[in-house]
Amino acid sequence: MALFFIVSFSVACTSGDDHKSKDLDTLEGTIVDKRETEDYQILVVPNKKKDDTEIKPKNDKAWYSISSKTYSSLEEGDQVRVYYNPNGVLESQPPQFVAEGVEVIVD
Repeated sequence: MALFFIVSFSVACTSGDDHKSKDLDTLEGTIVDKRETEDYQILVVPNKKKDDTEIKPKNDKAWYSISSKTYSSLEEGDQVRVYYNPNGVLESQPPQFVAEGVEVIVD
C-alpha cells in the first residue's frame, strides 16, 4: 500500500482540524468534476487499491458539498481525502454528501 503525505495545509470545510475529531467516514479519491449549483460541489471517484479485487459498480462516485473557499482551492485531478457523515446522504444518482473536511493528498 502506497504511503501518502498530506500537504502541510489542510483545505478544510470546517475550521482547523475539527473534522478529524468527529466520528466521520473518509474516502480517498480523485476529483473528476466540479460544479456550482445552489452550493459548491466536487465529484470524487474512489481510488482503487492494488489488492482490491472486489467488483464494484461503475457508478461508485459521489458529489460532496464544500465551502466556496475550499472549492476555489481544488482542481479536477486532485487526489483528496474527504471527511463526511454517511448518514447525511441525499438520495440521488450519484449520491450527494456534505463534506466536513477535505485534504489534498500528495504522493
